[in-house]
Order: sequence, then C-alpha cells, then structure tokens
Amino acid sequence: LLCDPAKILKFIKKYIPEVELLDYTDEQGILEYILPFESRKAFSELFMQIEEAKNSYGFKSFGLSAPTLQEVFLEINDMDEAEFDNVVRVGVDTVKKRRRSSVVNTKKR
Repeated sequence: LLCDPAKILKFIKKYIPEVELLDYTDEQGILEYILPFESRKAFSELFMQIEEAKNSYGFKSFGLSAPTLQEVFLEINDMDEAEFDNVVRVGVDTVKKRRRSSVVNTKKR
C-alpha cells in the first residue's frame, strides 16, 4: 500500500474534525470514512484539497455516497425497541443527521 491511512485521516480532520474511519480494506486498497452530514459545508473545500493532494497521499480517486434506503432499513431493523422509539420520535430530524461516507481508492494503476 502506497498510502498511509493515518496520514489521510489527519489531512481530512483539518477540514472535518468529526470524521471517522469506517472501514479499511488493504486487499482492495479502499478506505471508507464517515463524514457527518452537519459538516457538509466543509465538503467542497475538503474535496478540492483532496483532488490537489491525492498523488502526494498515494491514492488515485475518491467519491462520496449517501446511505441507501436498504441500509437505513437494515440499521433500523438492528435497533432494539427503545432505540427505534427514539428514532420515531425524532422523525424528520433523523434523516437530516444521516452520515455520508467517502471512499478513497488507494490502488495505483
């Protein structure tokens, strides 16, 4: 692997301090981060800086995805009754607080 996941996380934290590493797959060269939706105003600047610095950090591409409806249903299905009641009470605010994840492909061509 040509990139350093800790170095990339530190770089992202300069723009979004609440970022979390979700998954790291060395075989496929993929890093996935959770970017809080509340930080969406910083996404544009972060992505511009990543695009400029990606070669020096050892990756070739990156992307952004939102949870699918199936993922939301599976997450709700895994909740216990108390957690589910809280989600139902919160209602629309829960949707606004959904997290988005960024995928960084670290494999060079």
